[in-house]
Amino acid sequence: MRRFGAHLSISGGLIKAAESLVKINGNCLQIFSGSPRGWQEQLPSEAEIKKFRDFCTAKDIQPIFIHAKYLINLGSDKKELYELSQQSLKHDLQVAGLIGAVGVIVHLGSHQGRGFAAPRAQ
Repeated sequence: MRRFGAHLSISGGLIKAAESLVKINGNCLQIFSGSPRGWQEQLPSEAEIKKFRDFCTAKDIQPIFIHAKYLINLGSDKKELYELSQQSLKHDLQVAGLIGAVGVIVHLGSHQGRGFAAPRAQ
């Protein structure tokens, strides 16, 4: 079976993204785990996770991926940005496990012209 999917918003909850996917006859999904515009993070409730997983199983929605925030920069030399980036990526991996996603898509960031040999925040 061919898979057709989209990167859809979870505004209104995880289930809204899955329902929107079904409306366009999709069967694979990519989502952000929260707002991609800020660092705030929240885990979905157990009830939301169950409803989402049950719906995706019933509608054969697979695979599911989470897209990490574009704010992430693991190549930064700024300690705060590096730490926020690590925390955000860990959160996305946790949500992926909870909702049955097969992976997290992430753009690792940039050394911003300093070169690969330059010290990075640790």
